[in-house]
Amino acid sequence: MPELTGQILAAVGICFTAATLAMIGRVIARKMTKVAWWYEDYFCIVSYVSVIAYNSVVIYWASDWYLGKTIPSTVTAEAKAHILEMSRKLSFAGSHSYGISLGFSKLTVLSLYWRIFKHSAIRIPIIVMMTISAAWICLRIFMITFRCWPVAAYWDKNIPGGACKIPDSVVFFGTVLPHFVMDIVILILPVVEVFKLRLRMGQKFGVAALFVLGAIVCIASVFVLYYSLVADLNSDQLPRDYYSYNFLWGAVESNIAIVSSCLPLLRPLFRLIAGSNAMASYSGQPFSYGTHGHELTAMSRSKREKEPDATSSTHQLADEESIPDSSDLDPNVARNPDRIHTTIKGQSAGSGWSSHTKQDRSIHVRNDVIVEVRNVDQGNQAGDRQKI
Repeated sequence: MPELTGQILAAVGICFTAATLAMIGRVIARKMTKVAWWYEDYFCIVSYVSVIAYNSVVIYWASDWYLGKTIPSTVTAEAKAHILEMSRKLSFAGSHSYGISLGFSKLTVLSLYWRIFKHSAIRIPIIVMMTISAAWICLRIFMITFRCWPVAAYWDKNIPGGACKIPDSVVFFGTVLPHFVMDIVILILPVVEVFKLRLRMGQKFGVAALFVLGAIVCIASVFVLYYSLVADLNSDQLPRDYYSYNFLWGAVESNIAIVSSCLPLLRPLFRLIAGSNAMASYSGQPFSYGTHGHELTAMSRSKREKEPDATSSTHQLADEESIPDSSDLDPNVARNPDRIHTTIKGQSAGSGWSSHTKQDRSIHVRNDVIVEVRNVDQGNQAGDRQKI
């Protein structure tokens, strides 16, 4: 088997850098939007701290204890036994931090789903998946900890009466396979709801990137599962033959899971870099009217009503301002990011709105209002409401 120390260190370095930048971006985005922290943010912090522990174990192991390397034949039998014992100890520590990080990454994403979709058709599946994820964390910690008795018998094979009743392959298969299935379910859970939305091209790229990252996490899970089954646990080159691929793909999986869970919250940063129009929430298309006249009623909302509910499913995450890209907006007004603008156009000749200038064909609503449009000719009291 080829030596993988360089690839392991590169995977940890690249993926952990991405996870760290995603976490920094998450904090900056929260400050930009002044949105209060919620459960998902604290879950993500736990996941990030756990992945720091995992990465530290992998780097130390690869640097000092032959992870991914061939133990030289010149090493004495006593020294080799010590290397194998240290490898099992580091595997024990890394397996715990790996499981905790992935479990809380799942809870981060599911908490975000709950905040957005808690009044939708997928609210029950979200609750079920959160319960299963919490149970998975507890089950994995229990199995990793107590597969051998006494616990230290996992790394110290000279303990009198020590025994490992559950083989490593069974532990990893029994926990990684459910973890992979859960990742697939979490990835596809919001697909129907997301595709009901009208998205701009920039938003479509964002959604595509989110699913690509989720797919990478799932692929990494497959590799972890595969190598946990086919690798030789009884090899005298244990750090190279058994642990190297597992911990390489585990590093990719756990770090990219954090990037994936942070990505939906980074929208303000993308808007700042790419421009607000590319990531705007709505298409900004004007309302069209027929040949009849209309009565326009504007009702201002109270200050209390304007305050967003951070836990509501209608609360727009990481995006506290929406600026339409219509060319009809007053340039001086469009430059102000603290206002919400709506353009209502009437194109018919008989409506009384016709004019030869663009500015005269538009109504600029510069405050947070509810606009009610009624058909005056027919006295229709039902009207159409558009909340802006």
